[in-house]
Amino acid sequence: VRNVRFGTKLGAPYNLEDSLWSALTDAHIKTPMGITAENLAVKYNITRQEVDAFSVQSQQRWGQGIYIDF
Repeated sequence: VRNVRFGTKLGAPYNLEDSLWSALTDAHIKTPMGITAENLAVKYNITRQEVDAFSVQSQQRWGQGIYIDF
């Protein structure tokens, strides 16, 4: 609930918000990041196995303290 730091009037309606859902949704196009990831995987023909392999390799490099500047 937003703007209730100092209380609300009795019986006032509350606008409840799921902060996790809000954080994981692109506000510009109103699309969750998971859907965006799936759309990009289809567009660029990326398999789940390729993504998993990349993430493992990335974490191993980070664990070794190698900094990659993009």
